[in-house]
Amino acid sequence: MLDVRLQGVSSPNGNTNEKTSGSGNHPSPISLIMEQDEWKQERSIAMYHVEKVDKVLNEIKSAVDRAMIRDMYIDNKYYPTLAEKYHYSDKSHLVRRANKIVAKIV
Repeated sequence: MLDVRLQGVSSPNGNTNEKTSGSGNHPSPISLIMEQDEWKQERSIAMYHVEKVDKVLNEIKSAVDRAMIRDMYIDNKYYPTLAEKYHYSDKSHLVRRANKIVAKIV
């Protein structure tokens, strides 16, 4: 996409006229490159946070507890469904168990 915005689009019929970006606004190539760098930086920050969360989740020894925490706090699944899936009588027992798990790793 950035290449098209930087170099423009030429006509497939062999027209040798100057390439255009398709609109009257032609952003400068420098601003497009800076925008791309900002996207890369935002992506690297997001990846850092994802890796940090995965590292903390891997400290939970039980795979079932790890899946429960992921379902509750990362995937934001519906609590009554989770209580049934993980065999808790109601939401309060599920949340109490999750709080104990989180307290151990924080």
